[in-house]
Amino acid sequence: MMNGVKDVVLALAFAAVSAVAWGMDVYVAPVAMIVGASAEDESRRNVASDLWTALGKQYLAPPLRLRRVKGTAAPRSLLEALRLCQRDGLPYLVYGYVRKTDLSYTAELKLVDGATKGIQQVFIASDAPDRYDRLVEELAGKLASYFTDELGFSRYDPERGVRRNLWSGSAALGYWSPAGGAWDEALAGILAVDAGVRLTPKYPSFVAKSRPWYVSAEGAVGYALGMNEADKEASLLHSAILRFGASLSVEPSPRYRIAVGAGPAFRFDVVVQSQKYGETTTSLSAVPAAYAALLWAYRLSERLDLEAELLLEDAWYRTPLVTVSPRIGIAYKIGKGWAEVKR
Repeated sequence: MMNGVKDVVLALAFAAVSAVAWGMDVYVAPVAMIVGASAEDESRRNVASDLWTALGKQYLAPPLRLRRVKGTAAPRSLLEALRLCQRDGLPYLVYGYVRKTDLSYTAELKLVDGATKGIQQVFIASDAPDRYDRLVEELAGKLASYFTDELGFSRYDPERGVRRNLWSGSAALGYWSPAGGAWDEALAGILAVDAGVRLTPKYPSFVAKSRPWYVSAEGAVGYALGMNEADKEASLLHSAILRFGASLSVEPSPRYRIAVGAGPAFRFDVVVQSQKYGETTTSLSAVPAAYAALLWAYRLSERLDLEAELLLEDAWYRTPLVTVSPRIGIAYKIGKGWAEVKR
């Protein structure tokens, strides 16, 4: 008996942790309005629309994503709700009813798990017959409290509004290598070091599917060290690289960020070559380049992020030098920008 209870508790805990880590898509179905003979006008209420408006005032934040189901009748039973989940591929669905009599309102909503085909939670509310708005707000509050208190999702602060002019500095350490071709036969990468700065003019730039997206301008200065392959004359390549570009970031959850970036670059190279039967020579060169980057970041604190990045660069020599560079680093937010509070 105790083992069975333990298994259930562990399963619920695992489900809560998984939901917060990977996100949760919850769909709100049309809600049935059941009325008595003396209150037929109540049937014109759109409960799902009113509930949706009330949920918007709960300020639930990603990775919890709420969506509406439209163009279908209100499910009247668990079987109908599961059919809707199966038909439309819905992972979680909220359905239920509001009943109006001459004496009161009563309501029952159920959260259905489309994968397990079971009811995950039931929400019940009741109020006086002239308190429909308060009833809907209570239902929205109970739904929101379940997501935050039981499953661990968070809310955002509406008073923060849009933030502007957010600065951050970054540093990264990694490795680089030519990505094939003639350079790959003659050159091997050893070390790559970067320091950069990023400016986000507006956070978020826009919101799509409950996720904040934002565009940033960025610049970086880097140093890369390379050497000859084993069968070539001894040489060292010292490269200073300037990059200026833009990036597009999305936050699937409050702790994770994914970004893609691109832009022009400029590369200054110093090659020190030790000839086997001659003097050591030094040659200088400078060429334009372009880069593209894919970045993943994990928020360690309000100001500090841990970042992993894959950087591709194309230096436009007579024979183009294409390099790939995986690296890991940190980013530190400088200040908090200023808030544009929506009124």
